[in-house]
Amino acid sequence: VNVDKIFFNYNDDPSKRLKLQAIAIGKDPSTAKKYGFEYNPNSFPDFHSNNIDHWGYFNNRAFNTYSIDMMNFGQVNDTYYQSREPNFQLNEILEKITYPTSGYSKFVYEPHTYSKAIDYNNGFSISNTSNNTTGGFRIKEIIDFDGTLEKKKQYFYVNDYFGGNNQSSGTVGRIQNYSSSSVIMQELSSSNIFNTTNNSHIVYSKVYEKLSNGGVTEYTFTNQDNGYIDSKASNFLTGCTFTRGFAGPNGNGGISWNSAVTEYYTPSSTFYKEYNSLENERAKILSKTEFDNTGKKLSKNTYEYSNDPQRFE
Repeated sequence: VNVDKIFFNYNDDPSKRLKLQAIAIGKDPSTAKKYGFEYNPNSFPDFHSNNIDHWGYFNNRAFNTYSIDMMNFGQVNDTYYQSREPNFQLNEILEKITYPTSGYSKFVYEPHTYSKAIDYNNGFSISNTSNNTTGGFRIKEIIDFDGTLEKKKQYFYVNDYFGGNNQSSGTVGRIQNYSSSSVIMQELSSSNIFNTTNNSHIVYSKVYEKLSNGGVTEYTFTNQDNGYIDSKASNFLTGCTFTRGFAGPNGNGGISWNSAVTEYYTPSSTFYKEYNSLENERAKILSKTEFDNTGKKLSKNTYEYSNDPQRFE
């Protein structure tokens, strides 16, 4: 039995990113319930643009190879690193959903921030810092309109909303060095990051949601700063050797290494990055606490998870 059909409407321009523009649900498109989607009008650059930050987000910055000596490893590293620094951009992001009732939801965004960062030297540790911006963006406000009344939900990613501690509750994952001394350690790539959490480079330990009526809900989550940091590998080699050099045409129609040098690295270097990941245990809710508009606690729910050492087996 055919109950309903779902019709999807996409933009048909092959030169632009594919985006869902509308959904209609019903047997007949003319009478179906319609949902519309609106996006930030600023376009991305051409496909395969290299204007991205350390985490792969568009930052509208370029790595200018013509202004530096490509044989100078220090210049390459510094210039490349600067071109990969975050720069808040919202090109083509979803900004509004319109519902069949003529109501809508609008989304307001802001940059990710963090006050703790992961360090790595034969194991992971956390360093505290002042509030810093990192790549990507998060929800700042959601504005809902039901056809009559507009309501707003605001989000605060801080350590203590009620106590006035506006330090970010975010912990950002470790970024690998792009080079060390005269060795390019990894391909110059924005996937140059490890110890992420389900492909996200940042997790917030606390988030506060404030409603239009003044009520506030505090959410706390598992994170690297409250017991869920990755650990170094249980077993590993005492070191490794590898060959570095430059690959290029050898004049005989093939490719060969030039100036090849064999080097040795110990696991204490940041080049070595095998570890035990706890990412599947991070970003899980630990508690949900509701307050009224005067700050009076109304309810609190807490959540517990298995800590059995054999849970991964």
